[in-house]
Amino acid sequence: MIKGFLLKDVNLGVLQVYKLILRYGLCLDNYTLPYTLKVCADMKSLNLGGSVHGQCLKLGFVSDNFVGNSLIAMYSAADEMGAARLVFEEISWKCVLSWTVLISGYAKKEDVYSARLIFDETPFKDRGIWGAMISGYVQNNCFKEGLKLFRLMKLSGINPDEASLVSVLCASAHLGCLEIGKWIHRYVEKVRMFVGVKLGTALSTCIRNVDAWGDKVSENPEEYFNVKHAKARNVIERCFGLLKGR
Repeated sequence: MIKGFLLKDVNLGVLQVYKLILRYGLCLDNYTLPYTLKVCADMKSLNLGGSVHGQCLKLGFVSDNFVGNSLIAMYSAADEMGAARLVFEEISWKCVLSWTVLISGYAKKEDVYSARLIFDETPFKDRGIWGAMISGYVQNNCFKEGLKLFRLMKLSGINPDEASLVSVLCASAHLGCLEIGKWIHRYVEKVRMFVGVKLGTALSTCIRNVDAWGDKVSENPEEYFNVKHAKARNVIERCFGLLKGR
């Protein structure tokens, strides 16, 4: 029932069910608690989150991966990175999501230095962890650092996903880095990547700022980029329309 309320964005429903579980002495488990913590994070309610954390401690779930990651996300949403780091250290087996959530939390608090320290400590870096750090740099206007890390990711043999490309295109647009934009252009063409709204908007922004993508793309951008989402296609078409009118 809690999951059903959460999927429908009925946060109060989740909390009511959680309180009923406590009132009638029913069992909380490592599936119920993360859903409740997700609501606490959405509401940025540190008091409520702290209360749920107390239940996690009482039931011995703090070292559980699902519960621990949810606690990290909850404290990160409340800008309590000290508490988030303590929870992180208590997790017995840290999966890639544990590292990713902590990196993203520090980045959102504009502490890219701490985020990078965590990133460097990560024993295994998948595309999610690379993407979180690149995004963290770009969100904090550290565009050169973001592009440098993107190059390191490529050298490591990790293929970028849509989220990473959006971050890199944003940095490229701000710095006017045509070569990076061209590389992404070729990569999207090579893998025929689906272009959603975010990537389509990022591509159009880079096009506007760099203003050099070639006649082939300008003639039929939505077909060239395999853009199937109507909103993304409209954004790119408007952008090319502006360029042609210059």
